[in-house]
Amino acid sequence: KRCPECARRRNSQKITTLYHAMQKQGAVDIKKRTAWRRQITDYLAERDGAMCWLCDCEVDITLSSGPRGDRRGPSIDHVVPQSRGGTHDLSNLRLAHWDCNNRRGNRPPSRVAA
Repeated sequence: KRCPECARRRNSQKITTLYHAMQKQGAVDIKKRTAWRRQITDYLAERDGAMCWLCDCEVDITLSSGPRGDRRGPSIDHVVPQSRGGTHDLSNLRLAHWDCNNRRGNRPPSRVAA
């Protein structure tokens, strides 16, 4: 098991990597990392519609998400999980409810139960 500091550092590195990948693809035009996640969420909602790709229900992108936010809030999901070789390419990203994304884990899309 990792110590909390190592887990925090690893999460920060993952966020930074995703942010830089989005900058290269032109999806983020913000110099600071503070609001980039909101911009990518807005981009995905505009591209695919504000629908969760896992359960086909509408995602309210104004909600905060995560363990301390609303479980039906938005999250950025990798179609092919990073642990299975997925990339941060925009074609591999979809909008999902935080809870749906969390329940799916790193399973491939064909094994997801709604």
